[in-house]
Amino acid sequence: MQLVIITCASLMLVPFANAQKYHAFIWSSAGGMADLGTLGGDTSYALGINDSGEVVGYSYLADNVTRHAFTWTASGGMVDLGTLPGGAWSQAIVGWSSTALEQTHAALWSNYTSVPQDLGTLPGGTISYAYGINRSGQVIGFSTVP
Repeated sequence: MQLVIITCASLMLVPFANAQKYHAFIWSSAGGMADLGTLGGDTSYALGINDSGEVVGYSYLADNVTRHAFTWTASGGMVDLGTLPGGAWSQAIVGWSSTALEQTHAALWSNYTSVPQDLGTLPGGTISYAYGINRSGQVIGFSTVP
């Protein structure tokens, strides 16, 4: 089964000073709860898992402001999936990624590639968000229209 990750572009959300720190985890009845770590920052969130145990989500980088989508596997650990070209933020499965022009476009990563596919917007729109995908690769979400 291939893992497909969806992101969308959006505005930056800055964490509050002295905010609570969170780490993504995976839990199983055999091993209990295991910390998945971060991409260098204080906080990470797991948002999805497939039947193979591959996890996706987002993590703050070392500056604790920038956040990137990640994928995690037991054999490979956490891998930074980056953003749309020129962007600074992304989130796997349901979320956002900024673009170089600070526009908002839904994006799709397939098979752990580091270059996402820009899904664009509806005609005349400037913002789109992707929120789900099925096994056939059909993506759902919403877009602004003129």
